[in-house]
This record gives sequence, structure tokens and C-alpha cells, in this order.
Amino acid sequence: MSAEPPTSRPQRGRAYWLEHVNQWKATGIKQSDYCREHRLSERLFSVWKNRFIKEEQTDASSGPDFLPVTTKTVAAVACSDDITVHLPNGIYLKVGLSSPGQSVAELAKYLVALAC
Repeated sequence: MSAEPPTSRPQRGRAYWLEHVNQWKATGIKQSDYCREHRLSERLFSVWKNRFIKEEQTDASSGPDFLPVTTKTVAAVACSDDITVHLPNGIYLKVGLSSPGQSVAELAKYLVALAC
């Protein structure tokens, strides 16, 4: 009596599930309906969807967002060890040129979010 190997489903990776999650988002239908229509495991769909959400959140918080900068030409520039940045919400931020860039960017991001 010979034993046949169990049949297995093909492995589906990141690209496969990312495509389905993006298609589902575009449809606006319930996740369970999408999975049923495309014969997908709701459990696996949720696992991959949550993984993509977590990656998006990690990407969004991984580095500082930089704000657009406008400059004006000045006829004479005085030598100084600091600069002043005028933020869109009206706050002026005076920064020493020796300040760490990431710290300044994080402070500016925080200050822009403040309501005046």
C-alpha cells in the first residue's frame, strides 16, 4: 500500500497578498465578502493586511518629515552661529547651526502641529 504525499496549496508571498489587499481597499466592500469572492482565507488575509498596516506605521514614524523651505536673497549677510526659521503657523524657531539636524526637524514638526 503506497502512501501518497498530502496535497498542499502553493505558497503565496508578500506580492500576492499586497495585490489583494490593495484591490480590496479599492473595492470598498467588506473584507469577508472580498475573501469569499476571491476564495481567500480570511485569517491569512487579515494577517497580511495587519502586517502591511504595521509596516506603513513604522515607515511613517521612522524618520522626521521635513518642511518646505523658502529663502530670500539678502544683500548682506551677517555672520551668525544660528538661524531663525519661520514656521507656517507663525512660530519662529531660532536654531544654532551646531544643533543636531534630526532634533531640529523633530522640534519643528512638533511646533508646526501646535495651534496658535
